[in-house]
Amino acid sequence: MTGDPEVPSAVGLSPEERRWLYATYQRFDQNEGQLADYRSSYLAAVMAALIGAIVYAVANILPRSALLFTTTVTFLALFGIAISTVWAAVVRRTTEAQKLWRGAALALETYAPPIEGSLTAAIPVRRDRSIIVDLTRPYHAHQERFAPKNRAYWFDGVRPSELSAQVPALLVLFWTGVLAAVWVALAFGS
Repeated sequence: MTGDPEVPSAVGLSPEERRWLYATYQRFDQNEGQLADYRSSYLAAVMAALIGAIVYAVANILPRSALLFTTTVTFLALFGIAISTVWAAVVRRTTEAQKLWRGAALALETYAPPIEGSLTAAIPVRRDRSIIVDLTRPYHAHQERFAPKNRAYWFDGVRPSELSAQVPALLVLFWTGVLAAVWVALAFGS
C-alpha cells in the first residue's frame, strides 16, 4: 500500500454512497452513546443499592454481631469491586467505539464530504462572542467549538467520556477502602 495513510482516497464514492456512509457512522456513534447511557444507569443503580445495603448493615447488623457485619460488608465490597471493574471495562470499550465512529465521520467530512459546498454561520458561544462554523460539517463544527481557543467557560475543556471513565475507577478504590476499613476495624476494634 502506497501513499499517506492520513489522507485516504475517496475515488469511486458517489455522493449517495458518501451520505450513506456518513449516516452509518453517525448511527453507530449514537448507538454507542445510548448503550453507554443504559449501561451507566444500570450500574449506577446497582452501586446505589450496594451503598444502601452497607448503610443497612451498619444500622442493623453491626450492633448484633461484628463477625456477621464483617462478612456481609466483605461480600458487598467484593461485589462492588467486581461490578466497578466490569463498569470500567464497558465504559472504556464504549468510549473507544465512539471515538472510532466520530473519527471516521470527521475524516469523511474532510476527505469526501457527504454534502458538497459549505454553509457557514456565526454560532454564539456566549452572549458576547460567536464562532464561524460550516453547518455542512457538524463534526468539524463540534471540534471547532470545543477547541482550546474557543472555550467559553473553563468546563468546556472537560471531556465527558474521560470523566465518566474515572467514576468506575474511583468506585473500585472506594470499595477497596470499605473492605480494608471493615477488616482493620474487626482486627483492632473487637
